[in-house]
Amino acid sequence: MIAIVLQRVTQLLAFFLPLKVLILTGSSEVPRYFPFIDPAFRSHWIAALSLSAFGAYSANLWLERWAGRLTEKGGQAVAKHAAPLCVINRQEERARRYYADFTTLAADIVLIAVAGLALALLQPFLLLVLLLLFAAEFTLAARILAAHEGGWWVKSRAKILADPKTAVETASAVNFFFGFLVLLCGLLLASAEAFLATVLGFLILRQLLRSLRGAIRSTIQLTRDRQRIDPIFRPEQRWQPAENTDTQALRKHFHQPRRQEQTAQVLERALGNPHHSWVIRWEDPLPRRPFHALSAVPAYTDFTHRSRLRCGPKRYQQQIFTSHSRQLLQDEELLFQYVDRDALRAVHVLVEFEQNGFLCRVCESGLGRPPRTSEWRAWHPRMIRERWTLSPPQELIRAYKSARYTLDERLTEELLKPLEVAIDSQDEASIYEQLQALLPDIRDSVGQLPLSIYPSGLDRTMAIMTATHGPRITTWGKWRVEPIGGGLKDNLNAGELASVLAEMPKKRGDCSAPPPITGVRLARAARLLEDRIVNLRYKQALHIAAHLMQHTGR
Repeated sequence: MIAIVLQRVTQLLAFFLPLKVLILTGSSEVPRYFPFIDPAFRSHWIAALSLSAFGAYSANLWLERWAGRLTEKGGQAVAKHAAPLCVINRQEERARRYYADFTTLAADIVLIAVAGLALALLQPFLLLVLLLLFAAEFTLAARILAAHEGGWWVKSRAKILADPKTAVETASAVNFFFGFLVLLCGLLLASAEAFLATVLGFLILRQLLRSLRGAIRSTIQLTRDRQRIDPIFRPEQRWQPAENTDTQALRKHFHQPRRQEQTAQVLERALGNPHHSWVIRWEDPLPRRPFHALSAVPAYTDFTHRSRLRCGPKRYQQQIFTSHSRQLLQDEELLFQYVDRDALRAVHVLVEFEQNGFLCRVCESGLGRPPRTSEWRAWHPRMIRERWTLSPPQELIRAYKSARYTLDERLTEELLKPLEVAIDSQDEASIYEQLQALLPDIRDSVGQLPLSIYPSGLDRTMAIMTATHGPRITTWGKWRVEPIGGGLKDNLNAGELASVLAEMPKKRGDCSAPPPITGVRLARAARLLEDRIVNLRYKQALHIAAHLMQHTGR
């Protein structure tokens, strides 16, 4: 901590002293705001101040390295005395980082006190203005953070909690502006001898606000990481995972009866039928769904009326996207600017809205369940057929390729290099060499195949079953454009594959003849190869490479 404080002080001197040298050198005489300098010794002062500036700069560099070494040693000591069993990921690295954060926070607090004392001696009125500003900002922040109702207060609270860094920097900018005005007015009203005190006060003001920002940011970050910090710095404290902020917000805003009222109101507005009462239930998440969900079913009290419905009551689903997954909705919106939702079996969306910081939408939910395994096996080949016989619009392809590569573009020598570590025999070395040699031909063959739209990671948990139209896909946020066969889940038997390929020229304008079966199988093998490499399964990748080369005819 002491090293960091000294480093900050020498950093301040390394800026202030050269400024004095330049002012003194650039004046033909000794300026009035240097009354302590005898004109006869002006050159001696210039030399002494220049050496002092060099010394301050050198000391700053040395202290910075010294502080880094001390922090590293302190962090290692903390990690050494932590619990013998590793309780968090990268425990030693985190221990060093947290120790550095603590020492930097302590140094910032000391510097705030030293800077405040210096301003009390040099610029007392400036210190008084800053204290009044701090008090006003603290009062306003406390009022906003305590607000639970009232439009502006609640919105401001949500913004501060979501991005405290911006709030701190805004307050710091306001403080700097008013502090600068005080210094400027003081200089205009004072004599020229006050110039150096004003410059020094300005530098101290900058250091004070910088340290204050750093202290607040460090405090916020360390508070957020307290669950990880306590087991490291206090070995008797066992680690307990904390509830994340998204889960806390979900629990707060979507518990019964609050979700009952909110979702029922949304459904009534969307359907234009205020006479229904609804049963709103929480749905446990499924593996491939990137959202939380509520199911909504009309609560019919008239059993006779309900029995007349052939498929039971119509069901709806409210999908809730957190801040980490809301980008998926934007990507899905881009897709359906160019393609009809029915063409890709997407669920019908009634309404999209924002609720308590979550992006939500209400969709039709069919039978209210995913397809059973037997239903999925029956429908999946037909779903592949529908996607492969759909020609993606050129505008969509351009939008996709502006951000991502297709399979043929991802098949590079850089992708294959990790396989070198798994080569244990001459046969594997030969496979690797042949794969590198054939890579340009593989890219060309895959690149000539028609493109199709593919939902990444598609399985039955990403769909809901309907009574008359089969499965509907609940989210298309992770869509991709790949050559046909380039989807991991697009697996057809020989008869189904030949039938789909024969149908493609009839339905696609960009396909004049059926694509070759060997090319499609090559694309699938190439996609499997890429998947195994990305997931560090290099031995499996080498086995797939041997199979892949069979489809090249060599």
